[in-house]
Amino acid sequence: MFSRGYNTIGRISSFEQDNQSFIFNCGERRIKIHFLTDKMFRLSMHHHNLSEEHSCAIVQKEWGNIEPHLEDVEDLFLLKTRALRLAINKDPFRLVVRDLNGRAILEDTEPAGVHWRGNRVISAKKMPSDEHYYGFGEKTGGLDKRGCHYVMRTRDSIFYQGKTDPLYTAIPFFVGVRRGQGYGIFLDNNWETFFDMGKKSNNIFFFGVTGGELNYYFFYGPDIKEVINQYTELTGKIPLPPVWSLGYHQSRWSYKSDEEVMRITDELKRYEIPCDAISLDIDYMDGFRVFTWDKRRFPDPRGLVETCRKMGFRLCAIIDPGVKVDENYDIFREGIENDYFIKRQDGTLFYGYVWPGKTVFPDFTREDVQKWWGNHVKTFQKDSGVSGIWNDMNEPSYNIKYPLRQVNVNGLIFHDNGLNTPFEKNRNVFGFLMARATYEGLLEGEPDKRHFILTRSGYAGIQKYAAVWTGDNTSSWEHLALSIPMLLNLGVSGVPFVGADIGGFAPWITSPRKLFMKLNRELIARWIQLGSFYPFARNHTIKFSKPQEPWQFDHKVLEISKKYLKLRYRWMPYLYNLFVECAHNGCPPMRALILEFPNDERCHRVDHQFMWGEFILISPVIKKRASVQDIYLPKGKWFDFHTGELYVGETTINKPITLDDIPIFIKAGAIIPCQPEMQFFKEKELNPLIIEVYPASGISSAIVFQEDDGETLDYRQGHYCTTRFELIFDKELQFTIYPREGSFEPKPRDLLLQFKHVSRPKRIGMNSLEMKENLLLESGSWKYQEASMLLEIKMKDDGVRKTLLIEF
Repeated sequence: MFSRGYNTIGRISSFEQDNQSFIFNCGERRIKIHFLTDKMFRLSMHHHNLSEEHSCAIVQKEWGNIEPHLEDVEDLFLLKTRALRLAINKDPFRLVVRDLNGRAILEDTEPAGVHWRGNRVISAKKMPSDEHYYGFGEKTGGLDKRGCHYVMRTRDSIFYQGKTDPLYTAIPFFVGVRRGQGYGIFLDNNWETFFDMGKKSNNIFFFGVTGGELNYYFFYGPDIKEVINQYTELTGKIPLPPVWSLGYHQSRWSYKSDEEVMRITDELKRYEIPCDAISLDIDYMDGFRVFTWDKRRFPDPRGLVETCRKMGFRLCAIIDPGVKVDENYDIFREGIENDYFIKRQDGTLFYGYVWPGKTVFPDFTREDVQKWWGNHVKTFQKDSGVSGIWNDMNEPSYNIKYPLRQVNVNGLIFHDNGLNTPFEKNRNVFGFLMARATYEGLLEGEPDKRHFILTRSGYAGIQKYAAVWTGDNTSSWEHLALSIPMLLNLGVSGVPFVGADIGGFAPWITSPRKLFMKLNRELIARWIQLGSFYPFARNHTIKFSKPQEPWQFDHKVLEISKKYLKLRYRWMPYLYNLFVECAHNGCPPMRALILEFPNDERCHRVDHQFMWGEFILISPVIKKRASVQDIYLPKGKWFDFHTGELYVGETTINKPITLDDIPIFIKAGAIIPCQPEMQFFKEKELNPLIIEVYPASGISSAIVFQEDDGETLDYRQGHYCTTRFELIFDKELQFTIYPREGSFEPKPRDLLLQFKHVSRPKRIGMNSLEMKENLLLESGSWKYQEASMLLEIKMKDDGVRKTLLIEF
């Protein structure tokens, strides 16, 4: 495959060992294998020397000491750790990674796995017939990427469709899964990189770079979640988001005046639609100058922000990287005076043409430029009071104002840690570095506060700084369906706080005879039902399109929207705790079925269902006028959320559906923390704390529920509390509430336990004392509803241990 024009790595002429690093000399090329842990190593290939390029993705560089052992065995070197066996063929260099049982996990092609031609370097691997591939960041297509070819190069991708590649983000990481066991590869290289997962050959996959060094990290699970955990240890875990940012966001390009913003907030209140945030697109600015406000249409930004805040709404404002060329504009003048903008090799400024017209762009590869930009973000936030910053056009997009004008990016020079490298090396990290500058600026301004940043572009590790949405999608059934595997693979790629524009951003251009497919009531209803389970849930659309706020269609759509957004808000404590889990282990809230059921081969083929954590299965409707939905239920017992019917898993069911609902199934044993009905974060006190329980005989489960203030970083100093809830259902049901632990103290409240789909109890005891039935459900009593088979038990939530025994 690589014979024409490619060189192949030669034989090993000598080797060196430096603690946990092993260096193999192969002529002019040197390959270094450095062990970070017993399950993780880095392989890099260098020309002549071992100088290493800077990585902005890596946060954890010190991993502690391990003791890998090397054996020189005739034509092989054997490297051993407590989890891996690496066999390295000497002539030519060829790597095989095995587990302790001798099973090949990753194997170079024969005779060698490394090839190069000029600056293009490729690593080729054998591809087992039953191996599947996930991740690769923001990519179109199905969930399993076997048979696909992808390029990592950030670019503005307006009106992208089902086979468009590349898109806005570049995350060169994937997880390989075979027979339920997983490994990961992270190709840490800023240049354009590429991955061919069997498109050109059905028994070989390969990945490579177009510049810089071949530098990849290998992670071994074998559990898939453990691979993601290791990768996010390396590139950074998410900080806990402010809880309000997990609510519903209403947006449009654009709400053009403070009067229009207030009209939107009034309508949200009038129709009782749960919502926490309103987003302001580019038209709030003065001539599209970043960090400014149009004083005619927004005469009092802080007053608007405060008014909205009193109503329960946070305002988020867009900020683009393009700076308008205007001698009277302070941001432009400062950048010129301090030489902050990107230049060409001849020293002249690089000009693009974006919304303000002629624009220049900060060189975010310079730390002083990041600091300067972050200071302006900090000041903008402080002066206006906005709660969130939305970074857009940061691939960067440099030619959208006048699309017929040619903008040449050849010969651009970025500082890049003093290396003065071209645009091709730095474009993939431009948006990432802008997000970092934004995050650090906001954190400096309010160091005790959690900050919400949304970005369109990013690189590996972007989860440390920002949420990501999938850019300019279209109002089509194809894009509704496409959003699911896109978001699931972003989650596998370490980016958990993700979403797509609910309803679609742009009209769908279909054909000359039918130019536009307008968003209709069925499509928006189905999209809101799905979008209510996106980790980042925002309704957003382009200007000149039909408004798509929930009340813009008919009463039916409005009621569906309210129903599903209210369900999201009811389950908000559960969703927040999925983010708590993610902050610990990197596992995303919105999960491909293979994360929860790795040994089920049928889950590899499920593109359009997903898990919300461990317990909730969502099966969105993705087809127009669908009346029946085929749903695959994995191993376990599953309750139909809407009817209570119980199913045994590892089967496909045909479910009749109407427009009112999408299929939702709750795994038996589920313990789901809930809150009373609220229109926005902290509309009222969390009283009672509601715990939904879905018991089934023979099934035990437990959760640890965390609470904190939801807004500050005090949790990092341990200011939170946890409560463990445990369910055991054998001959009788035992439910244990363990003592609350931690320094955070919720306000006095009741605890309401709701046992779903159970028969009437014969007896209920709490801490050996019998509880009485009470139709008024006062504290210390229980109530049973025959029609819904719902058992409710109410008690004081005082943080002490309680054990319930329920006889049926």
